[in-house]
Amino acid sequence: SRTMECRDEDEPDLKKLRMEIQELPGIKRKFDMPIIVRNNLLLLAHVQRLHKHMSEHLRLELEELLRQSDKVVTSMIEIACVREWLATSQALIEFRRCLIQAIDPRSSSLLQIPHFNEDSVKHCAKASNPIKDIAGFMSRVPEQRRGVNDFTEEQKLDLEEFCRLE
Repeated sequence: SRTMECRDEDEPDLKKLRMEIQELPGIKRKFDMPIIVRNNLLLLAHVQRLHKHMSEHLRLELEELLRQSDKVVTSMIEIACVREWLATSQALIEFRRCLIQAIDPRSSSLLQIPHFNEDSVKHCAKASNPIKDIAGFMSRVPEQRRGVNDFTEEQKLDLEEFCRLE
């Protein structure tokens, strides 16, 4: 939000964060206002799951930004639906999902599965019968699901609960 304030003390942390963020290809951003630059960095870091590279203060700022963003994006979805802007509505719904689940739009849907990470996704893509998406994962019997070998018993229970709810 533009009402949030930038702090000079955050600049070193933002520089480190900027080094970790993978920019979306083909998109050139030209933001001049420091708060917009900072908030954009925080949202990109969030969807790329770079929280460990944020200072405590930046994580708190991100939480506030996400609270406000949810209200704004929900309102934008409502407006797009009323105006019957289908493509815009779909894009906003996808954007909201990415914010809520901390998933980059380019990421595999498998990252929606509890405790999955990039290594789990890579393991699913291996072998002759790869699992490419969440639907493919869910359609398999538990013994044929890849990417879960390193899970603890508690994580496996979380996974079973998730699969029951889908």
